[in-house]
Amino acid sequence: MNFLGRAYRSLSQYEKAIGYYDQALSIYRQIKNRPREGLALNGLGLTYESLSQYDKAIAYHEQALVISREVQNRAGEASALNNSETSTRV
Repeated sequence: MNFLGRAYRSLSQYEKAIGYYDQALSIYRQIKNRPREGLALNGLGLTYESLSQYDKAIAYHEQALVISREVQNRAGEASALNNSETSTRV
């Protein structure tokens, strides 16, 4: 579902993207897949950034950062930090 979210975000269909990211996030939480949960949170953050909803974007990126650190995913950590930094500069 993250791929559908990414595709719709690329098409600027942000509400659809959010719906798919939310569905993926819910499933990842149910099955306790923390790394994928972080990816879905980052996707939501990027989508809300595209909508100029920066407070929401930052909140999602910060959640992704916590998870990335928890599971020791350095690439995910860097991505979350980079995305959060981007959101705070605007």
